[in-house]
Amino acid sequence: RVYPRLVRGITVAGDSPVVSVSSTLVVNDASVGAVAWTNPDNARIGDDLYAEAVTVAQDTQRLNATGWNFQLNADLNILGIIVDVECKVLLGTATVLCRLIRAGVVGAVTRSGTWTTTEEVVSYGALDDLWGENWSAADCNGQTFGVSIRQEAALTSTLSCDRVSISIHYGAAVPPYQPWYGRAPVLAQ
Repeated sequence: RVYPRLVRGITVAGDSPVVSVSSTLVVNDASVGAVAWTNPDNARIGDDLYAEAVTVAQDTQRLNATGWNFQLNADLNILGIIVDVECKVLLGTATVLCRLIRAGVVGAVTRSGTWTTTEEVVSYGALDDLWGENWSAADCNGQTFGVSIRQEAALTSTLSCDRVSISIHYGAAVPPYQPWYGRAPVLAQ
């Protein structure tokens, strides 16, 4: 079991807290894919300035967001991770994939979401989704923790990303059971 811990300034979802922040660094990663994201830094905040990838029957390179500056206490249990992407496409719809980055390495577990012509927030993950891995507060606090977004189907359109954010759902570890509060029980005679 995990006991929720409330922290001032944290959004509470249900009984457990969630901390959500914006990235300090968004870059194009050319290690895979054909089409680069232009102006990747525009995906740091929702201001209607976009990181964009214009594809003609091609897939995109990775749009990587790191440097989240989480300051989670080391004793917290990570229960789930949600990535929210404010986005749109110029034509039709696009299935866009999302992976988490741990210590600078893009993970193998993929979540997919559909981007449409209406700007909206597409969510990847859930309050109880650990993306197939165990996460510690130290993993999430690291400057190289983050998100990688990529469209891998041969699509002809313009993908526009306005903002990427991560929410981490967590709880405090269960204290050890101490029915006698450290004293030996007194037995009746």
